[in-house]
Amino acid sequence: MKILAVEPLGAEGHINLNTLFLKALGELGDVTLATFKGYQENFVVEKRLCVPDKFRPSNCTRIGIYLGQLKLLGHIRKHSNIRAFDVVFFLGYENISIVLGWPRSIPVFLFDHNNVDSMFNNPVKRFIYKHIPKNAIHLVYMDYIAEYIRENFKRQAWAISHPYYRKSFDEPPASKRSLSSRRANDRKVIFAPSRSNSPEIVARLRSFVLHSKRFYLVAKGQRKETGEDFEFRTYFDDYEENMLGCDYVFFGGRYDYRVSGVVFEALSFAKPAIVLDCVFARELKKLYPHSVIPVQDISEIKSVELNQEEIYREHKRFLAEHSYGRIKGELAQAFDRLSA
Repeated sequence: MKILAVEPLGAEGHINLNTLFLKALGELGDVTLATFKGYQENFVVEKRLCVPDKFRPSNCTRIGIYLGQLKLLGHIRKHSNIRAFDVVFFLGYENISIVLGWPRSIPVFLFDHNNVDSMFNNPVKRFIYKHIPKNAIHLVYMDYIAEYIRENFKRQAWAISHPYYRKSFDEPPASKRSLSSRRANDRKVIFAPSRSNSPEIVARLRSFVLHSKRFYLVAKGQRKETGEDFEFRTYFDDYEENMLGCDYVFFGGRYDYRVSGVVFEALSFAKPAIVLDCVFARELKKLYPHSVIPVQDISEIKSVELNQEEIYREHKRFLAEHSYGRIKGELAQAFDRLSA
């Protein structure tokens, strides 16, 4: 099977995600990766179609992003025989360019990241999404999102398990204590590393720990700052150590039909995920009721009660349900459906 994998966004936060999917695709067929020349360096793929970095959607106006994505699709169509591939697989995509710049006669898999949520409260984006070619098969990370797309847009949508990236499997999930945890003494450590936590949410977390004195906060902030009750950083080069050492992972993105990689990573470390109430939080709680804790307000953190035995049981089930083998099998099944 000849597979053309296209990464048109070049998001740094998707490097781990793309690495795993490209590995699975490479074991299912002969892969050619089409993406920006600078972004290609992150992946071990033998066959490549390099796209000029000037088309990459960074530091551009909104119109500039659309035009760059259209030019990227044109470059791929000009420099490759896309009809020679059995499968075209977009690791991410931008709605307008797919509508205007991709042929409707070639079946294509589209990975939806923020594509569904981004059109809520925006009738123009919703109109554009409805006009994505019908030959597109949408891939999402949870069944309820696939069901939403099928029911509301009458198109094919399938769920693929979200991968996890935990590297340390040589000891129990909670046995390490990070530097931040040791400094926190006996206080519970809240780890909030997602950039989707707005500055307002981070400020509310800060106020919460300052007033409670029972918690210590390690969070991604707009600048580096350290206090008696908190530590803000712009980047975590010891991300895994902080995951291992924290007591809770907090996420305040209020996602509906998109998912948080940080929350899935928390589950892979057997860490309870406290999530501001949203559709994503409620649906994930149905699957892992002891590990995912939706809250209406940050102040509710102080009354959260945990069952560590049940959390660890759910953790082991999560590892099986989101394993590399499971994801590879789901991709193979998707390709089989396409050819059926």
